[in-house]
Amino acid sequence: YLGQQKMVTHLWLMLTMFVYLGKASNDYNEALKQRFKRATHPGILMEKKEALGFLHHRVKRGLGEECREGCSWEEVIEVYEPNTDRSVRIKERGGEGEGYSPTSQDKERTGIKRGLGEECNEGCSWEEVIEVYEPNTARSVSIMGREGGRGGLHLHHRKSYLLNWNCGALNCPAGCYSTNYDYSHSDNLAVACYPHCDRKGNPSACEIYYSDDVQITRAGDIRQGTGTCTAVDVCSGCNDGFYGGDKYCYMCGKIDKCLYRKCTDNNQNLICAWCEGEIADRPYWKAYTGDVDSRKSCQKACSWRTDSTRCYPGTCADELAANCQCADNFSGTHCENIDEAPPILENHGQFFDGIQKMIKIENDPNHITDGHPIVWTNFIMFGLAETVMSAKYLQPNVGLDPDHYVRDFKVGLVEMKTTLKFYRGGSLKDTKIQFCQPMSKYEPIDFLNCKQSFYVSSYTGPAWLPFQHDDKVIYTVSATNGGFLKVQDRDEYFNRNVEVINQYFYQGQTTTRDFEYHWDLVLPYHCSVASGTACAQFVSIQSDITNNPVITYSWGGWSDDMSGISHFQYQLFDLVHTAGGLMDGFSGKGSGTLPNGTTSATLSLTEPGVYTIHLSAFDNAGNSKTGRGIFFFDDESVVTLHGDDMKCETASKDTAYLWVIKDTPSVKVIWPERFQNIRHKHNSWLNPVLPLAAGADPIYEDLYGNRTNVEIQHMHGIVDFQVAYEVHDPTLKDSQIFTSLPANQLKDQFVSLSVDWADGDRLNVTVQAFDVLRESNMESLVVYRDVSPPIIENLWLVKGDRVNISVHSVEDFSEMTIEWEAYDDHSGLETVYWKLYDNYETLVEHGHEDIVAQGHTDVSVKNK
Repeated sequence: YLGQQKMVTHLWLMLTMFVYLGKASNDYNEALKQRFKRATHPGILMEKKEALGFLHHRVKRGLGEECREGCSWEEVIEVYEPNTDRSVRIKERGGEGEGYSPTSQDKERTGIKRGLGEECNEGCSWEEVIEVYEPNTARSVSIMGREGGRGGLHLHHRKSYLLNWNCGALNCPAGCYSTNYDYSHSDNLAVACYPHCDRKGNPSACEIYYSDDVQITRAGDIRQGTGTCTAVDVCSGCNDGFYGGDKYCYMCGKIDKCLYRKCTDNNQNLICAWCEGEIADRPYWKAYTGDVDSRKSCQKACSWRTDSTRCYPGTCADELAANCQCADNFSGTHCENIDEAPPILENHGQFFDGIQKMIKIENDPNHITDGHPIVWTNFIMFGLAETVMSAKYLQPNVGLDPDHYVRDFKVGLVEMKTTLKFYRGGSLKDTKIQFCQPMSKYEPIDFLNCKQSFYVSSYTGPAWLPFQHDDKVIYTVSATNGGFLKVQDRDEYFNRNVEVINQYFYQGQTTTRDFEYHWDLVLPYHCSVASGTACAQFVSIQSDITNNPVITYSWGGWSDDMSGISHFQYQLFDLVHTAGGLMDGFSGKGSGTLPNGTTSATLSLTEPGVYTIHLSAFDNAGNSKTGRGIFFFDDESVVTLHGDDMKCETASKDTAYLWVIKDTPSVKVIWPERFQNIRHKHNSWLNPVLPLAAGADPIYEDLYGNRTNVEIQHMHGIVDFQVAYEVHDPTLKDSQIFTSLPANQLKDQFVSLSVDWADGDRLNVTVQAFDVLRESNMESLVVYRDVSPPIIENLWLVKGDRVNISVHSVEDFSEMTIEWEAYDDHSGLETVYWKLYDNYETLVEHGHEDIVAQGHTDVSVKNK
């Protein structure tokens, strides 16, 4: 059977060739016979299969009644080889394999007779074929007995049996036919298989029905493929939407969003003839299009459908939704978002005290940036608010094709409104809203100037007046753009032939301008108010006692918890002398504004004097607080000497206060009225400065620096005496550098010095007097110490060369010479006084004289 099957397969592949029962048929039959004779056959089991297979393919009917219903292998052998040695031997083995199979020569030599079926493999007449199929049946005998088929009955059977015999080897699923109609002998009859597809023949061989797929054409739906089977498992001429080349007319492969596909054999050249939503073959009429890639796919087009994109205003390259490019300032899936906010051209809000409009506050009407600008005020009786706003938004200039699915398009301003919100204590208390008319998303407009009035002093609603500290009103103007788009639903137009227009609205942008009107009723303050806080001075003059006419001053530490510091102002005053002190605020010398953020400034003076700078800190609501700085300018200052010279009161008056003859370490030097600054003294520039106003907060008074509001202690304009001294013996023995007298001794105008000195030492004392500008003058003196008396020694009479004569003749006393040595090692001898008197009575004086210390005298004493 296996060998036969290989031959049948070979013949199957050659269906278009005619098969003749000549040599080819003989070769096949010979091969079949040799299968039973091959000595090396693997065994009886294979022979059983081949026998059964031969019967199945070659024997249609006959061959015994039992084999008509089915045969065992023993029965098949008996049919082919009845009572032969080989069949007997095979059956006796009971299915065992044998190692030897007799050849044809063996059969002839042993007298084994071949069966009719085996002989027909080498060629049979039609009569023999009938005998093979129906041996000795009444039917075959009847056919054979007609001798050529009187009545024509035998011709039909002859064709049938011969055709079946010769076609059996071809195994034709769709049947077989003769190609030469020669039924005289099996060797002469040429046969061929009818074409079959999936073992079926025409006309329905290629038909296949699809329950899960359909071709939707404009003429109707198609689910069944039809065509002609032109070769084995090859269908051709399939209907549109189906392809051949295989055993059926298959439906062309699927294309996403395609209703009707076309292709060639084997699903080649697949295209979409009709995409889903392709209403008409022109722009704006397709939900899906195949025009982009020669109809190989259906791609989503810009369309009226919500699952696509309307893309308006915008453009769609190649009509594709993926290529939607919105017009400038539009975005979104459908270009439904307006990205550009409408500009507010004016936003002016004014608060008035009433219809008289005497007092007002207002915002900047040209404010166009985002943010929250605040208008501060401290006026509490505003009763009327008037607002003006204008805005515009122009529709883009885009053309609208009359064949477009968009039927109408309009955008512009759709809402403008003004809102006042009143807050007290941080909570919203009242809201007033007014809308500008007319406009809406159904009727956009291009431009509008809108004026409105709000009476906040009305008796309806929460009370606004009087405004309190930290009240605020938020004034808001807003403008919103938008519009609509009307779109024809072309699916409805195609499916139901009705006009359906859907309206869509644009999502616009809102421009908002917020302005805050805030009430601040609390004054600014300086950080020094907080006890123990170290901070910058509210105003500080760099040099508040100076001879420089360029005055530099600075400030800092100012705060305002509510509205914040807006700016600073300064005023310059020249102080006026009064009986109680220097008065401020009457003689103005200049003023100016200093912007917030600056911390220092300069000014120039031309006249000496005591001045004040009034620095006022203003908050944004107009509240202010003032502090002052005091300074003294004099570029002509001088210290002069007056009256008696400075002297050492401890020294001896007899020595013109040059020699100290008392044994004391303390030396007193005095200079009453000696040092003075006449201008400072007469102008009272060092006197106290009176308060700025009665009850003024002292924390804002000038308490810093050298020139404050308190009096500068001085003596005739002198604010500092410094004393220095040196003691020489003659080397430097004791000294003191310039040292200021204690403040409580400033008015004493003397100093007591404790010095380390001895007789003969020299004391140099210098006093330097300073005015408030550190201009000075000085004076020095020198004193000496000598508290020990002079020394006299070697006092005697001299006579010629003889000295220390004590006994003399009378004559000797008429003339005598007295010699002595007198000296003082410290102050020296000023004079020498001698006296000659009677030894017994001191009243008897013989002579005396004061002589210069450094000299001599000749004295003649005569007896009286």
